[in-house]
Amino acid sequence: MRQTNIFDFLIESFTDNISNVEDTRKQRTNLVYSLKDIILSAFSVFYFQNKSCLSFQRDIDTRKGISNAQTMFGISDIPSDNHIRNMLDKITPNSFKKVYEIILDKLRDIGILDKETTAQYNPIKQPI
Repeated sequence: MRQTNIFDFLIESFTDNISNVEDTRKQRTNLVYSLKDIILSAFSVFYFQNKSCLSFQRDIDTRKGISNAQTMFGISDIPSDNHIRNMLDKITPNSFKKVYEIILDKLRDIGILDKETTAQYNPIKQPI
């Protein structure tokens, strides 16, 4: 995995590990949005820190034929906010454990996070 910056690393980590997330939808040939587009769309909302981000990105795509969601996050089709929420509600936090650990390790390795302070911190807890 080759990264030029931490943002690229985050996107690649999410993309590479989406296969670890169980897609609970009944597999049909007419699924409109891939799980990758749904998860990366959710991440993009946190990145842009704007809850209307995705509708804005859809408007840009309609007017210009491309959006930041596509160029920065690799999202092919932007789902609605409600569709994202409905899908993410069905996904357990443990589904993201591997990618979480990969990202934390990288942030520790490059000195963004203190290794000793974050060694015991893990918000993704195993079920009791």
